[in-house]
Amino acid sequence: MTSSAYRILTVDVATPEWAEIYDATDKGSRNDGIYWNMSSGRWNDAYNKFLSVHGDLYLGVDLVSFNTSHDLSGSNLTETISNYLAFNATGEQDCVRYLTRESQVWLTYTLGRADNSTDQDEAQRFCEIEPNEALQRAHISVHIKQAASEKRKGRPSSVRVSL
Repeated sequence: MTSSAYRILTVDVATPEWAEIYDATDKGSRNDGIYWNMSSGRWNDAYNKFLSVHGDLYLGVDLVSFNTSHDLSGSNLTETISNYLAFNATGEQDCVRYLTRESQVWLTYTLGRADNSTDQDEAQRFCEIEPNEALQRAHISVHIKQAASEKRKGRPSSVRVSL
């Protein structure tokens, strides 16, 4: 079996960081950017295939949803949302399938202090999610408005052999 590993990062579409990525992305007939334009759900299809020419995936987020049991009282809402948007994972095709299991335009994940949650254990089977122990544990859904993927110079792949 062959596969491609890459990082998956969420970025607020209203930030200078996303503007920089978007400005370096192919648009229309322009194809000299360092990122592929993967908006309109195209990223989901591309990252569900083996041997992708696409590198790291940047997902531009415009909406954030928290579980109603998450206590946001006494917190700076802008800072809290910014912290939970800092999703950074490494994975392959199974990771994308897991994150988009409920919808192709909403990513669902869990961040925060580790506990005995089966949801976190399930996610770790498919994705290497960078932990953030400083955050209160929360189930997050983010809406993907735009997406871009890093252009790979070649077709990197790996081969797994199981005996």
